[in-house]
Amino acid sequence: MTDITTFLSVEQAAERILSVFEPLDAIEVPLDRSLGMVLAADVIAPHDVPLNDNSAFDGYALHAADIASASEQSPVRLQVVYDLQAGFVGDAPVSRGQAVRIMTGAPVPEGADTVVGFESTDREDWGKFGTDPRGDSVQDRSFVTVLEVEEKGENIRLAGEDIAQGQMALPKGTELRPGAIGVLASLGYGRVPVHRRPVVAVIPTGDEIIEVTDPISPGKVRNSHAWGLESLVRHHGGAPRRWSIVPDDIDAVRENLRAAAEVSDLMLTIGGVSMGDYDLVKNVVGTHGNVDFWQIAMRPGKPLVFGEIDGTPIMGLPGNPVSGLVVFEQFGRPAVRKMLGFTKLRKPTVEAVLKQGVYGKRGRRIYARVKVERVDGGYECWPTGEQGSGIMSSMAKADGLAIISEHGGSVPAGETVAVQMLDWPDVD
Repeated sequence: MTDITTFLSVEQAAERILSVFEPLDAIEVPLDRSLGMVLAADVIAPHDVPLNDNSAFDGYALHAADIASASEQSPVRLQVVYDLQAGFVGDAPVSRGQAVRIMTGAPVPEGADTVVGFESTDREDWGKFGTDPRGDSVQDRSFVTVLEVEEKGENIRLAGEDIAQGQMALPKGTELRPGAIGVLASLGYGRVPVHRRPVVAVIPTGDEIIEVTDPISPGKVRNSHAWGLESLVRHHGGAPRRWSIVPDDIDAVRENLRAAAEVSDLMLTIGGVSMGDYDLVKNVVGTHGNVDFWQIAMRPGKPLVFGEIDGTPIMGLPGNPVSGLVVFEQFGRPAVRKMLGFTKLRKPTVEAVLKQGVYGKRGRRIYARVKVERVDGGYECWPTGEQGSGIMSSMAKADGLAIISEHGGSVPAGETVAVQMLDWPDVD
């Protein structure tokens, strides 16, 4: 353990926190519960997708050589030998001079080497809205006249052109977004191997805290911080468990933290880590666990206890809600994402011109809550109001966090700053 009175830089703190975490063990989950999770194993295709050559159009499967000279001035008439809808296979090969009326997705019958869309034939519109598309015409359906040339192989989706049998369809580490889930469904995966979601205990502390539905009274504040933090953990893929409010009692703090350590992958405490007489969380972590560091050169969020109790990592967040949410964005979110199996852990930034000056302080990196707007190919930003660490509305209105360097000072309007975008996907 190092001297906990040392102020770490944001980068030093992030490196030390992330070094503690690894992707969690693999489990299988139903496909419909896998959105946003990360594959824990390579997926090898058990069969071709599509399984057969199939039609990309509603039209006619035929021999390209039969219609090599087709045009409206010189149409080609072919015998229609049967209809073929999606989900069925042809019951006979297609000979020269013949065609099969085929629907999109149906396997191309033996002998046919191209598909001509209905719009390139004399087919009447049997599919008017509100009518039976199979029988609302007196046209003789046993023949079709082709009015345009189609090259051999046109409008046919080849077997395996999406995914070939034996191919790695999705590598380990893939985030399961809708497209990836569609691929898994096409390969018959009803259950998927993924890294499990980390269980994150959210533990509010303090005699001044009351639940959100309790009547407010002087000296009390509602448990908004825990609710916001719980939502943020869930938003980034974790499985939060919001703890009951723990009073300012050393025994209660100790018992609750040790109980949470037994069932969690990470504990987030709220309050009790600053320098007051009733800041008991840091006392318990220091006495019954191990403390790695305590303070970071940032604002908001200077006091952050990081350590472990009974082998479970703990982040003791400041009590002020904006401080806690900003600290979680910088350190808790990457830890949760790493446990989920993600390798991209850094939030993207853009360069934006300040429309209103932002306060800075040498020796502290400032994270100012800002609105961001795209203007003339670039970005502008402005503070979301007062920047006090207890003003939750400043987070509610924010698109990003303007980063003011600890090596400078206040930044006037018209200057360009880096803005960490809150809801953009992570980058390398």
